Amino acid sequence: MRVKENLKVPNKLSDQLRRQNLLTGNQDQPKFATLVDAFGKAGLLKAPSSEVKILAPLTLEDYRNQAVRVRVRSYVSGVRTGITESAKKDDLKAPEQIQKVIEGVARKFRLPTELVTAIIKVESNFNPHAVSSEGARGLMQLMPTTAEDLGVRNSFDIRENIIGGCRYLKEMLGRFNGKLELALAAYNAGPGAVEKYGRIPPYKETHDYVKKVLAHC
Repeated sequence: MRVKENLKVPNKLSDQLRRQNLLTGNQDQPKFATLVDAFGKAGLLKAPSSEVKILAPLTLEDYRNQAVRVRVRSYVSGVRTGITESAKKDDLKAPEQIQKVIEGVARKFRLPTELVTAIIKVESNFNPHAVSSEGARGLMQLMPTTAEDLGVRNSFDIRENIIGGCRYLKEMLGRFNGKLELALAAYNAGPGAVEKYGRIPPYKETHDYVKKVLAHC
């Protein structure tokens, strides 16, 4: 993560427009809109709503079905990335202590475990003490200002860092209508950059980042 944007600026109108946009298009999108709207709302997810019960939890395929068609998708196959299926599985074997936390936090935020694991693999290679040259810290490489906005006190704490990273990823998925590639690009380069270009920003680092995360999923 390289972003330093303020996460505390609400925009109710844009939230409503994003939900409205989800309701247009193919017939599967209204259900997906329900899921996106349910993110983080524990009461709603626990409520006796038949639709929420049927649709939750989200899977990686749910996000892929909603993702925008961008060129980075052509890199996802093992042939183009040079990463075989067996290599993906071997690379994504996090230490047991970390993997247990990943699975628990991913369930809490209704995120696919393999997606969160892939992000941590690319961000820090499962090193909870990692610090980037730009100051990003911990497993999911939270910038200090971003961590503060997310309520993370200690970015080197395994659970705190993963909770903060998953909360931020969830926010990006909601902000970009569940479009996985755009959410990943925003996680790396910041939502402002994605909104400025209306696509994955033309930064080599960000394109490489999205490609690597998707290749590990």
